[in-house]
Formats: sequence, structure tokens, C-alpha cells
Amino acid sequence: MRSPMHSQANIFTYLRLIPNQITAVRFMLVQAMWGLALTGLSGYIGMVLIICLISDALDGHMARRLNQVTDFGGKFDSLADNLLILSAVIWILMFKPVVLEDHSLLCLLAICTYITSLAVGWIKFKQVGNLHLNLSKVSGVVQYVFIIHTFIFGTYSP
Repeated sequence: MRSPMHSQANIFTYLRLIPNQITAVRFMLVQAMWGLALTGLSGYIGMVLIICLISDALDGHMARRLNQVTDFGGKFDSLADNLLILSAVIWILMFKPVVLEDHSLLCLLAICTYITSLAVGWIKFKQVGNLHLNLSKVSGVVQYVFIIHTFIFGTYSP
């Protein structure tokens, strides 16, 4: 159930809501991780990703608990998720390309799961993003674990 906030409310009204502030932190963390990546400190990306995983789970939980679920919040969360996923793929290509080479089937499975969740969202809701489906949640957790493990522990043994 969506909160009774007006759809014409400006962005600053929505950013006052705690769940959206948590999502905004994830946006800032992506910028910080880009700083780490560009300065060659890629090992720390995994640790920051753990905070992103927690914030990703926490923002939705808080929105429901505080009755602050909004269309803006759902789209804002999806935008943050997609920005993080795209950035993580680029970081893996930059620093850990051997992971993709050694585990091409696993990477293909992750990509197919992600594309499937986008397709289901498009078919079901006629939009890309705001995909708070169970398939998307499972896909997101698997992606987080894989990427966090890659950056903290290095490459996997084939």
C-alpha cells in the first residue's frame, strides 16, 4: 500500500523520508567506490559493498515499517541498484577479468537471471526498474555475494 503523499511532491519532500535517505547513502557509496577504483584501491570495494547490501535490504524494510512506501522510493531504489550493478560489472572488468573468463557459465547465469527479472518486470508492470519481485531479490543477493567475494577474496578456483 502506497503512502498518501501527493504525486506532485518535489524530490526534496521524498528525500526527507528515512528509506530514501538510506537509498541516497547507497548512491554516495557508489561514488566512493568509484574513487577507490580509480585510485587503485579495489580491495576495499568489497567491504563497501557489504554496507550497500545492508542498505539495500534496510531501505525497503524501513519503508514498509514506517508506512513510507512511495512510487518515488521504489524507482529511486531501483535506480540505485542498477547503477551499482553496472558499476560492479565495470569494476570486475577493470580489476578481476579472470573471474569472468574462469566462470563464464556462472556469469552467464547471473546475466540471464538479471535480464529475466527485467523482462518479467516489463511484462508485468510495463516498466524497467522498480522490480521488487522475489526473482529480483534472489538475483540481487546472489550478485552481491558473488561480487563481494570477488573483491574481498580475489579470484575463484575454476
